[in-house]
Amino acid sequence: MDVRDLAAQHNALAERFKLYEQRVGELPAVEVLNELRYALRAAIEFITLKDAPSPEREQELIARMDHALKCAYHDLIDGLVMELTDFLANLLQTYPTSTYEVVDGKVADMRYDISAIEDVISRSRGNPESRAEVYEKELYDGWFEKLLEHRSYLSAALPDIARLQEERDRNERALRRRSWYMLLFGAFLGALGGVVLTILWDLL
Repeated sequence: MDVRDLAAQHNALAERFKLYEQRVGELPAVEVLNELRYALRAAIEFITLKDAPSPEREQELIARMDHALKCAYHDLIDGLVMELTDFLANLLQTYPTSTYEVVDGKVADMRYDISAIEDVISRSRGNPESRAEVYEKELYDGWFEKLLEHRSYLSAALPDIARLQEERDRNERALRRRSWYMLLFGAFLGALGGVVLTILWDLL
C-alpha cells in the first residue's frame, strides 16, 4: 500500500462524513473523530520522515494511517446505527404514545432496517478479508442513505412529538383537576345533604 491508496480512502470517508453532517446536522460519533486524530498523528510523523527517510518506518506509519482510516470508515456507519437505535428507543420510552402517533408506521420500518444492517455488520466481522467490500457495497451503497433518512426524519419529528406529548400531559392534568373538583363538590353536597336532613329531622 502507498500514500495514493490512503488518499482514496480519505476521500471516500470525507464524502460520507460531509453527507452525515449535512443530513444529521452534527458531527459523527466520537469514535470516528478519534480514529481521524490517530490517522492525522501518523500522517504528521510520516511527513517529518523526509529528513531521515526509513522504508520500514514509512510502511509502519502507512499501515497505521490505513488502519485508522478503515476504523473511522467502519465506525461512521456503526455509530449511525447505534445512534438511530438509541434515539428511537429514547423516544419510545419518553413519549411512547405520541411517538407512535407522529411517526405512524415508520417505527416498524426503522426496526426492520436496523436489524438487517446489524446482521450485515455481524457477518462482516466473521470475515475480515472481505469486510471492506461488505462495508462499501452492502452497507454504504445499500444502507447509508436509508439510515440518514431515518435519522433526519426522527430529528424533524421530535418537536411535533414533544408538542403532542405536552398537550396530552396538559389535558391529563386538567382532567385530574376536574376529577378532584368533582370529588370535592360531591363531598360538599353529601355533607350539606346530611346537615339538611338533620335539621329536617329535628323540625319533625
